[in-house]
Amino acid sequence: MADVVTRCHESALSPADYEKACTYVCYERHYFYLFAVRAGFDAFPLFYLDRFLGWRFDTGPEPLVPVQNGFRRFLDKHAQTSVTAGTENLYEELRDHVRSGASVAVDAWWAPHEDKIPGVTSILFEAVNEAGALCFTKVNETRNRLRTPMTERELLNRISLDDDGTTTLTVISDPSWLREAGAASPHQTFVRLFRGEYGYRRTGDGVVFQGEDLAIDTSGIQHWVSYLDGAESQFIGGGAVPKHEQFLLNKSVRNAFSPVQHYLAYVSGASGLADKMPASLIRELDSGRELMRVALHDIHKFSSLLVQRPVSRFYRMYVDAACRLEETARLYQRMQLDLIDFLLQSAPREADA
Repeated sequence: MADVVTRCHESALSPADYEKACTYVCYERHYFYLFAVRAGFDAFPLFYLDRFLGWRFDTGPEPLVPVQNGFRRFLDKHAQTSVTAGTENLYEELRDHVRSGASVAVDAWWAPHEDKIPGVTSILFEAVNEAGALCFTKVNETRNRLRTPMTERELLNRISLDDDGTTTLTVISDPSWLREAGAASPHQTFVRLFRGEYGYRRTGDGVVFQGEDLAIDTSGIQHWVSYLDGAESQFIGGGAVPKHEQFLLNKSVRNAFSPVQHYLAYVSGASGLADKMPASLIRELDSGRELMRVALHDIHKFSSLLVQRPVSRFYRMYVDAACRLEETARLYQRMQLDLIDFLLQSAPREADA
């Protein structure tokens, strides 16, 4: 408990970590903070090695959802459990979890944008201060604060409840796996994640998971583009693009790809893995990352123009940018299969241990 208390000093992420944190969806932002920043696990980007395998179109807050999510399976196995709780004694229950050394993610009502319209997002309780108050961390586009005290009254006002009056607590532990992986090379960690934790096998035609060939394609992005083709009135019919729709057009799309960009930057840079790569593969990685950077920049540019001037001409420009993103994603997939082939074929023998 003493360690939890001494950590409870309000602060903020460094500018570099803050910029990177905001490129993850809100609930995965917690893990970037806990694992990469707080625990110092430099190989964190490797957790996203499978996010290129395909996407599923969804009409919810994330229009492009990854078909494969080995990181979630890893978390369920090593780091997180879900607990259903009511509001009675909720504050004390959260304190008990935190005092035991865990962090707890909960859904709460928040007004993160300039329009002050509240929405449900995830916040992280990670400490108890000297006065016994819970301290929470919330990082988004307008807030960069770690370990801010929250009273019981504020918690009960903010907490998002299901119809039966309960909420789900995600209790996050410090996985011993990180400490073990911290002593391994990035190359070993990649192989242990790909084959061991995530359960993939590379075949001549693609990737196998649980005995079945995965369909590595961009059908989900194509479905999204088809949806956009018929949704012009939804986005600009009222003469303005609503705030929620702005995020669906811009940030929510970029969040589907930005973690993979970090993964590729790590593989070709800080990890040292590129030292043994053939020059042709390095060029392929650099080209793929740059093409995706341009495609995501265009999504940002044309969605911003559409918000400023919600007219049909700019909407069609945005749809054209979405089409280019789909074309880029196909190249992106082929490039990353080439990368996987190299990393598996050149892996040190002990990587499968």
